[in-house]
Amino acid sequence: MISNIFFLTWLGFTVYAFFVKSIFKINQHALYAAGVLGLFIPIFKGIQSNLWFWKSFSMGYPDSFLVDVSWIWMSVITLLAAWKAKPIEKKRKVKDEVEEDGLESVSEKVLSWQVCT
Repeated sequence: MISNIFFLTWLGFTVYAFFVKSIFKINQHALYAAGVLGLFIPIFKGIQSNLWFWKSFSMGYPDSFLVDVSWIWMSVITLLAAWKAKPIEKKRKVKDEVEEDGLESVSEKVLSWQVCT
């Protein structure tokens, strides 16, 4: 059952990424999804085993406490990274320079580059 859930989630996100076509949006949404799912891991473990992270350390399970707190911290860091992420500005192309500066200035730039080399 877990493999089916994993496959369907992977397939759904792949189809989503095919239609979005923005690397920034895909990465940002993947970080948000990973952060939220990472926060659910200690919650689901606590529901299943009734060993919540705030009880596990006092009951003598420091390794369980450390794993749960690590999941929480990594999830919070991932959510902050997704929230603070900004798209990288694209570099200007020669076509943009032709439209803004005119053909003469671009040809002068090319000639000056050839003279320098």
